[in-house]
Amino acid sequence: MSIRYFSTFLHIGPLKKTMRKSPAVLVGVLLIAQSARSQCTIPPIETGLGANGPYTVALHTVPNPLSASVNVYVYLPQEREPPVPVTFFAHGYGAVDPSFYSRLITHIVSRGCAVVYASYPFYPGPTDSSAIILKYRILNAGFEEAVRLHSQSFDTTKVAFLGHSFGGGALPSLAWKGVVERGWGTSGAFLFIMAPWYSFDITQSQLENFPPRMKLIMQVYNDDRTNDHRMAKDLFENLNIPPDQKDYVTLFSDSWSNCTLHADHYVPLASDGSLGEENALDYHGVYRLFDALVAYTFESDSTAKEVSLGNGSQLQRDMGIWPNGIPVKELSSTDHPVIMHFEGLYIYPWSSPLNPRLTPTVPREGYRLEQNYPNPFNAGSRITFSIPVTGHVLLAIYDLLGREVGVLFDGDVSAGEHQMLVDGRSLASGVYFYRLESGSDFQQKPMVVLK
Repeated sequence: MSIRYFSTFLHIGPLKKTMRKSPAVLVGVLLIAQSARSQCTIPPIETGLGANGPYTVALHTVPNPLSASVNVYVYLPQEREPPVPVTFFAHGYGAVDPSFYSRLITHIVSRGCAVVYASYPFYPGPTDSSAIILKYRILNAGFEEAVRLHSQSFDTTKVAFLGHSFGGGALPSLAWKGVVERGWGTSGAFLFIMAPWYSFDITQSQLENFPPRMKLIMQVYNDDRTNDHRMAKDLFENLNIPPDQKDYVTLFSDSWSNCTLHADHYVPLASDGSLGEENALDYHGVYRLFDALVAYTFESDSTAKEVSLGNGSQLQRDMGIWPNGIPVKELSSTDHPVIMHFEGLYIYPWSSPLNPRLTPTVPREGYRLEQNYPNPFNAGSRITFSIPVTGHVLLAIYDLLGREVGVLFDGDVSAGEHQMLVDGRSLASGVYFYRLESGSDFQQKPMVVLK
């Protein structure tokens, strides 16, 4: 399934791994692509970790108390005696309908865990921190509402937080509220974060004071060109979880005959019908590791720890076998992640002005960048800045993807105050950032073009 946000602001959202050459139909702002079922001949895992369990799914749906336009979906293992452990699922942007992740959800519930899938609205787009944090609040409210309505069904002493893309970036904030503020997870708690986007509503102090009893799998996909792996690395290194209780896992693409396993941004998406693909990356890289982390965290299973948090053990690295007997390319697992790709490959790079985890240097006294006026604007606007000493200055405009769209000035200026004019006639409507650099100092501010 493919969803793209068509605007000048952002492009986040699921594009399933085998659909890039599929026919597409434009419907409103959604690009919906059909895909064939997987041509890969590696079968699902039949027994043990990664295999589906014995339970069938019972679904309960309620409106989100903070946003009536979206629902909270509660999936329960029908035949299992309650209370049961619960997984709080924060989805990728645009995947308001849980069918995008139906295979993953069904797998988790079949093994005896409840899943709470709290949707958040597509609009307004995540173009600034207030809009993004509102979506976090809606996610959080959905989780709380599910616990309130199903308190007899959930064992909130055993909780998992599962998130992908936008939802993966939200997990530290959501887990902090659940585990620290509400006291969930006293008998076990973990994070399973997949290809995270930027992380908001979590301070450095909170990351450093995260409950060390929690476990973490941070999972990235080597051919992901959507979210910069630096976001995953940053969270992995700053979350206060002991090294032997967390692993940074990378899945890789591999091919055999007419089958390619695409380790891209959309690995976790595997839907019923024609909405996506379920393959060995899901069976061995997602389901098996998630099951193992459940068994280790909630049942203290030492073998399951070797699979989930094996720090590169053979049990952990295994990704199945091709029909010709050759192993599928193994995953990698480490406590010391190394970034393998430069930022320019990603739609959402680490250095985007939208990233709240960037830590700009403190500018020198007398170094000042003022808000453009007027703002918003159409044809033209004025930017005023000051520098304390004569020197070289770069004043440039960037879009929300961090791409340079124009240079206002690049040269030497004298100390003091200066003004530059922005010609808005060449800019599309949208949110931009302008950035002033001089020596080691820089400042940036947002501006809005309305046509």
